[in-house]
Amino acid sequence: MNIIVCIKPDITEHEIGPFEALALEAGLQLRDARGGRVDVITAGPESWRGILHRALGTGADNAVHLLIDPPEGTGGLVPAQIPAGLIAAWAGLDDTPSYDLILTGIMSQDLSAGQTGPMLAEYTGLAHASAVIRMDVRENTLRARREWEGGYREIIEIPLPAL
Repeated sequence: MNIIVCIKPDITEHEIGPFEALALEAGLQLRDARGGRVDVITAGPESWRGILHRALGTGADNAVHLLIDPPEGTGGLVPAQIPAGLIAAWAGLDDTPSYDLILTGIMSQDLSAGQTGPMLAEYTGLAHASAVIRMDVRENTLRARREWEGGYREIIEIPLPAL
């Protein structure tokens, strides 16, 4: 199983964000159970390079840094279509997918908006599950247990490749 984990730094810009670290751990566990590889990818300024080294030290197989400086007038944010398009092209999602699963954290530590996964799914056209607390990969599907506010849980199945 080939997995991409999208990461970004925490608010100090020295460590992997806490939710991204959970996604990385989930990817590494899947790889260890099913074989394949885990590649990490970040889209941001040169100063984010250190988190890629930390991810490799944690067990990721490869790291990719899409060097992007935030456009003027965005308050330091990079519009989702920029990294999503780059990730889709890099991962081969525009033709024959070379990845089975893309993982993101549930939300970033800085804005806590929880939009990275859904926006990336929209721009790549992949099936998407958010707020996943447990997942099981079957032959061509991902079975995801999701948790919502108030403790409500549901189980969904989506086809691979998925986000």
